[in-house]
Amino acid sequence: MLVRAMGLSALLILSSITSSESIRLSEPIADTSQYEIFGALPSSKKRGLSLTKIVTEAEKYEEEFVRVTTHVSKVCQRKGCFFIAVEGTIWARVVFKDYAFFLPTDSSGKQATLEGRLKRRTLSDDQAKHYSKDLGIRYSQTDHPEEYLITASSVLLMK
Repeated sequence: MLVRAMGLSALLILSSITSSESIRLSEPIADTSQYEIFGALPSSKKRGLSLTKIVTEAEKYEEEFVRVTTHVSKVCQRKGCFFIAVEGTIWARVVFKDYAFFLPTDSSGKQATLEGRLKRRTLSDDQAKHYSKDLGIRYSQTDHPEEYLITASSVLLMK
């Protein structure tokens, strides 16, 4: 089972730090007093599977459409173009289909239900450096192991 993370301890510590100025490059397609939806409308209103379940059973879910309910640990601070979802020692990077939408950079600590496709990949050194910079954490050569990636077409973000 793959559970190593890019500076996981740093991500967990930094997840409680919020920027005083939020960057919001995408407007939600739906906005209520309880949540905002970015990307496409979700296919269901049901709660998704846990991140832990889909990662520990990745062979069952890899390349499949998944619905996941998880917590946003850390968001790209440059434009909100990805986030790290963490449950205990399990984590995944969430990017957005066709780079079509972004999350507000102050979304850390919120609950999200997302729909998308899961896959496993190994980061190149350049990718690891880029992601470290966007997260505002120091790069380390050990920070680019294999990772789980969800390419989301819809994100329901709780307020």
